[in-house]
Amino acid sequence: MWSYDGQSFRSEINVFNSKNKYYHPYDPDNFIVLNNQLLFQLEDGHKLWKYDEKQTFLVMTLIGSSHKVKEKMIIYQNALFFRADDGIHGYELWKYDGSDTFLIADIVRGKKGSNPTDLTIFKNQLYFIARDNNDRSRHLWKYDGNQVSKVISDELEKHIRLPKHLVATDDALYFVTDGTDINKEQLWKLIP
Repeated sequence: MWSYDGQSFRSEINVFNSKNKYYHPYDPDNFIVLNNQLLFQLEDGHKLWKYDEKQTFLVMTLIGSSHKVKEKMIIYQNALFFRADDGIHGYELWKYDGSDTFLIADIVRGKKGSNPTDLTIFKNQLYFIARDNNDRSRHLWKYDGNQVSKVISDELEKHIRLPKHLVATDDALYFVTDGTDINKEQLWKLIP
């Protein structure tokens, strides 16, 4: 990975795969900045790294040789939020505050995990889509900085199947569902 200061380029990070006899580097991807630290993942999607303009540090090794993490990472309340599997909880929502990583919620206990996706900030809350323990289908969730909770009531969820594609505007959170009829996707709007 290279940096450019307006006048010249210089090599900053060179992380190699030691298993490859030619030491071919992985491609860094999924860049985001937190408190002047460049956070990124490598092409294999199993490690979260940070770079502080002096050196590169491994933040977290993510489990699962066939699972890649390449899900969007997002900054919320001055911390990085992302989906990860630590080998105990399955894929769940995690937080990195610049020093340590924390499991936010173990929504689905055990190694299967809730598999949170579509991390989106709306009205100063972090929304995402994840499975739950009860029926294992996908639901809309939110994290307010203290706790994780389902957004949509059980009664309304009878009409909303498999939400996806969260998009926030200033006034509303939009998402698509499969609807109650087969092959009929529907656009929904959440207004707080």
